[in-house]
Amino acid sequence: EAAREQLRLLQVSASCGQVQDRLRRYLLARTGLGLAIRPLSELPAARAACLGRNRMVCSDHAAIYLPDEIDRFESREENERLYRLLVRLEASFHEFGSFDFDLEKALELCPAGWDAPALEPSDPARPDIERFLGRFPDPALAADVYTLFELGRIRLCLAESYPGLVRRWYPLLQAVFREEHAGACVAPLEELFAHVALGLAAAPTGGVEAEIAKAFAREVTAASPAEAVAGLTARYAGAGDVKGANHIAA
Repeated sequence: EAAREQLRLLQVSASCGQVQDRLRRYLLARTGLGLAIRPLSELPAARAACLGRNRMVCSDHAAIYLPDEIDRFESREENERLYRLLVRLEASFHEFGSFDFDLEKALELCPAGWDAPALEPSDPARPDIERFLGRFPDPALAADVYTLFELGRIRLCLAESYPGLVRRWYPLLQAVFREEHAGACVAPLEELFAHVALGLAAAPTGGVEAEIAKAFAREVTAASPAEAVAGLTARYAGAGDVKGANHIAA
C-alpha cells in the first residue's frame, strides 16, 4: 500500500478515466443535461480528422471529448485542473444555446436582401448550422467568422453568469495567444479572434477589422442568441469583407 501511494504521488499525468465521473456530475449540475465525458480516442475517425492539431476539447449533443491523457504541467493537480477548465469552457456551448441554433431564426436576423441560395442540395437531416454555413461561397471562411463571433458571445455570457471563471482563466488564454504570436504577423482573423473571442483590450486599429470589432461590441450582448451571431456572419463573411491567411475554426 505504501508503494502504491508513493507511485500515486509520483504520477504527474492525469487521465480522462480518472476525472470523468467528477466532470460528468459537474456537467449534470450545471447544464441539467446527461452529457457524457469521453476520451478523444473514441471520437469517430471522420470527425477527428477535422480537428486542429492541438485541439484539446470538442463536443456534440451527447458528449464532451477530452484528451485521453494530459501531462502539460509538472503536477497531476495542475493537469487535472486543465481537464476541469476545458469542461467548464466547453459546457458553455451547451448551457448558452450554441447547440440550439435555428436556421429560420438566423435567416430572419440576417441583413435585408441577404439570403444566398444554398450551394449544395439542402438536406433537412443536416444540422442547421451546417445548412447555414453551406449557403456561403466560402463555407470555411464563414465558419471561421461565425466561430470567432460565437466565442465572443460565449465570453460575454460567462462574464455575466460566471465572472470568477472569466477573471481566473481568460488572462491565461490571452497569455497563451500572445506567446504563440509573439513577433509574428497576425492575420486579420486572428486579430479579431484575440479581441472578440478572448477579450484582449487592444482592438484592431483600422480597416474593416476595426469596423467588425465595433459592430460586435455594439450589437452582441450576453442576452443575444446564437442566431444574432449568424446575422453578423452574413453581413461580413457573406460580403467577403473578412479574409485571412489561416482558418481558425478547427
